[in-house]
Amino acid sequence: MSSRNDPMRRRRAALAAAVADQELPAEYFERAVAQLMIDPSEQRDFVQSEFLDLGSIRAMLNGEMIPDDFQRILGLQFAGWLREYRKFRVTTMAWALYAKDHPNARRD
Repeated sequence: MSSRNDPMRRRRAALAAAVADQELPAEYFERAVAQLMIDPSEQRDFVQSEFLDLGSIRAMLNGEMIPDDFQRILGLQFAGWLREYRKFRVTTMAWALYAKDHPNARRD
């Protein structure tokens, strides 16, 4: 898991911004997020992150929220976390999906 003190964090963020500067249809970013959501290491890092909403977990365990609502909320939080805190992973996955869909695309 990447920590806030990771010396490469700034460099990865700059690289992600440079790569994201290229035009790529939004559908690839959505597909990248969906694919990363099934990655066990991303799931583990999200659960261990400070961004997991413990209030929703408590509400479900206390019977104040039905599990289906909790699952929906948690999925939205996970996708948002990926978009905000795993931009590099999402961007590189989006480009990989694009390359897979367009194997003969021009590479500069």
